[in-house]
Amino acid sequence: MFPFLRFPRELRDLVYRQYVTIEGGYLCDTDAFTNGRLKGIDGQPIDLALVFTCKTIADEMDYGGLALRLNPITFTTLDSPELGSLANVFHALMTTGVDSLRVAMLNSVGHPLTEKAVTELKATYPQFAPLLDLFKAERPPPRLGLERRSLMTRHYGTYGETPSIYRAFVRHALRLAASEPGSSLTVGDFVRPDARECDTTGMSSANFAIVDSRLEPWDIPSESEMEALVSMTAHADVLLGQTETPRTKHRFSAAAAAIYFLRFLSHDLRRQIRRIILLEDTSSVCHPESHAGGLIPFCQDYPMLRVERRVALWTNVFTKDVVYDSWRELQCRNFTGEAVPGDLISHQITKNLAPWIMEASALRAAGMPDDSFSILLESGGAPELCTSIFESVVHRDVAWQEAWMKCAEEDGTLSLSWFDRRIQSYVAYQQGVSHVAPISPRLMQALSNHWMLTSLDHGFAGYFFEGLPQAVRDIVEGRSTVSCDFDVGTPLDHEQIFDLHKAWNERKWALEWPSHSPAIWRTVSPLPDWAGIVRDNMIRLEEDRLDDAAYYT
Repeated sequence: MFPFLRFPRELRDLVYRQYVTIEGGYLCDTDAFTNGRLKGIDGQPIDLALVFTCKTIADEMDYGGLALRLNPITFTTLDSPELGSLANVFHALMTTGVDSLRVAMLNSVGHPLTEKAVTELKATYPQFAPLLDLFKAERPPPRLGLERRSLMTRHYGTYGETPSIYRAFVRHALRLAASEPGSSLTVGDFVRPDARECDTTGMSSANFAIVDSRLEPWDIPSESEMEALVSMTAHADVLLGQTETPRTKHRFSAAAAAIYFLRFLSHDLRRQIRRIILLEDTSSVCHPESHAGGLIPFCQDYPMLRVERRVALWTNVFTKDVVYDSWRELQCRNFTGEAVPGDLISHQITKNLAPWIMEASALRAAGMPDDSFSILLESGGAPELCTSIFESVVHRDVAWQEAWMKCAEEDGTLSLSWFDRRIQSYVAYQQGVSHVAPISPRLMQALSNHWMLTSLDHGFAGYFFEGLPQAVRDIVEGRSTVSCDFDVGTPLDHEQIFDLHKAWNERKWALEWPSHSPAIWRTVSPLPDWAGIVRDNMIRLEEDRLDDAAYYT
């Protein structure tokens, strides 16, 4: 007998625990994911040689399962040129491809839905009942073939609801429409003629592929899945052409990496895992705020599993839709004679943060077990700065939304319909905002006013999500799955704002909403400057001279 086995089992168990436990646990970063092998949090290989000493020891160590029970597994966002190219095209095909085409299809087939289908949809998604009523009341659009892409913007969501819930509603409605003769032909209009394969009845088998596709935003697709995406997306050739030389890094989320990992483990190994940490330290593709939804089946099947998602505010959430503008940085440097650190604009903050809060708040209703999942918003070592941002921007924006909603409900000055209130705002400044704010605060306010005025037909920019005020209160009061590593401050009283501004009309609300104080934010130590954060999210091309001092002279 192996001498070690003469020790009592209790002592052997202590040895096993000491042997397999690594300080900080296991890591699956880009390198580990690519190689298909976990490593220690310090980057060193994992040593489990003792497991293979003999069958008795292997049994007592659960064939390595003990190591999974005792060590948390940390996943990071996946960042490499090869994965970045895949992520870039996948994001384009799923968002401006599949998502947009599904919305266009819904706008086209909503009218012929049967009363039975409408009743089922209203029972499942009562929040979208007015939209369904609108579809039924409108005249059906004529069959125009591929020109129907214009229907993508005829009615567009998410109508103040959590984005993933709206996408689920669209998919559910299309599945019901797929079974009804009145909508079958119209769906076929969204399929490229060269992508159609007709069966013996002459119907295209590709007609409903985009409806039935099971690809989710949190997937890391295989080659065959990407080929299917291209074939089912009517304008895939355009999208691929637009994504040949991306300037922004595209990454798969840490949640997507964990889901991919869990799917390929056996049940016997999955049931051993106790703790997963998701480090969402940088931005990622394809609605990353919704990716925790892909973990729901695993948390349901393995009730001892705990998942903590750590989301970096400065290097992830706040960078959405922000581009590095070297030309404007050069102009500011020439104007001021000093290096320009760049600025985070207050307008962007709540817009970028709100989807993360709403998606986390929707998890329980989607089936996530209590206590299985949590999300931590990280300040990056600048807790006081993040507290100030919450108090000056987030709580202010939430209170303004509540006051505006109350005016829309109780005051005749606004007289807003359901659609006027819930229509999503596509304001110019929300797309491709530079990291460098306009030099003059007065100029920035003037530009903000211009953007507001040109967007009045597209909704109120200060309206984010119907449930956002309550979701933020839940965070403050500790009832949310969302927590922060800083003090989130105290919500503002929206009643005071309502009393002061209840006589305002739509134009006045739009003009005054951008009046944040302060209008811009700059980082503090230990964070890098804002321009550096945004620059690090760029793919450097050969012609770039961003680090060349002569570039600025």
